[in-house]
Amino acid sequence: MRKLVFLLVIIFSLLLIKYSSIFLTSSQNSTPNSTPNSTPINNGKTLNQSTITNTISLDKESQLLFKLRTTPSANKVIQNSIAIPATIKMRPQSRAIVSSSIGGLLKMKRILGVGDRVEKDELLAQVQQPLSVPDQIALDAYKIEQKSRRIRVEDEVDHTRKLLVIANTELTRTRKLYEAGATSLKKLQEAEQKVELASIEVAHAIRNSIDIGPKDSSFNNSLSIKSPLSGIVASIEATNGQQIDTGTDILTIVDLSTVWIEAQIFEADLPKLYSATSITYKIPSFDNKVYKIEINKNKPPFTLSTSLNPTTRTIAVYFEIPNPNNRLIDNLIVELDLNSTNAQEKLTVPIQSVIEENGQKIVFVYKGGEQFEKRIVTLGVQNKTDIEVLSGLNLGERVVTEGLYQLKTKK
Repeated sequence: MRKLVFLLVIIFSLLLIKYSSIFLTSSQNSTPNSTPNSTPINNGKTLNQSTITNTISLDKESQLLFKLRTTPSANKVIQNSIAIPATIKMRPQSRAIVSSSIGGLLKMKRILGVGDRVEKDELLAQVQQPLSVPDQIALDAYKIEQKSRRIRVEDEVDHTRKLLVIANTELTRTRKLYEAGATSLKKLQEAEQKVELASIEVAHAIRNSIDIGPKDSSFNNSLSIKSPLSGIVASIEATNGQQIDTGTDILTIVDLSTVWIEAQIFEADLPKLYSATSITYKIPSFDNKVYKIEINKNKPPFTLSTSLNPTTRTIAVYFEIPNPNNRLIDNLIVELDLNSTNAQEKLTVPIQSVIEENGQKIVFVYKGGEQFEKRIVTLGVQNKTDIEVLSGLNLGERVVTEGLYQLKTKK
């Protein structure tokens, strides 16, 4: 009897477990609007699980503590701007190092200082080359001989010119007498021949004076040094009265009236260089004002280097700019911008409202009260302050611009 009762209990238990499982499965399948990826909420609607994880609740006290700030998305005519690192460079043809091709004693024509201006072909100095005693004696003797010869030649030129004047006067008198019948044709021909001979003597004397050379050509052992360009003295390497060697640098002259902006532009940004509607720059170490580089439609306002850096994939580009006050010097930092403008308005948000997470661009949208939503957006062109939003955001929705880090780490 006990065995029968025990067997009936086991059979009843197995039937109970079977029908309970069927009931539970039927009950779950009969729940309205249920999906594996959805969770019911109080109002009977369903919300996607990913949306739930993208919604962040943050009480007002925490919002104040995190110093959250929001800004509405807005339609703007955005100017696409690309910042390019750049520096001031002096043009190669604007620097000249003045040196001496001989050794000797340096004699400056005027005492120059750094910053003094000199003009092209201005006589800066002379280098007096030392001679041995015998050479100096020979040079002095040669100078005396040349001086005596010059005196003789000059006297000869003066004497022949006087003879030519007398011959012309005699010819004029003889011609009048011949016309009056008071002298013969032979006398007239003799007077004409004297004028011709006197003219030859004058020409010969003048040729001798030219062979000697001008008076200024003192046959000395000095070298005149002139400025190769107009500019200012940038450095001085030798002083007046110094004994210098052949090839010694004396001073450096620079022309800073115009300089270059040298920028390194990435290979991928070259099309933007050619399509830029405006190019601007500023010098942070000076007034920080924005200056424009004029764009000529017929000629690019820049010069490209002839080679690409294979490591950085950048190419040097040069812009020539005026430097009227000579303030811009080598290696000053320049902020250069390539700008292009589209006349159409675009939906934009501040650049600082966009962060990157797992390779996607994210903004936090303020939903009101204590609710914030993490939103994936697709972006377009940008400038220094704003960026275009192509998708993921509607006009007027407020995005968080300050306190992003704290909000991002909030679970």
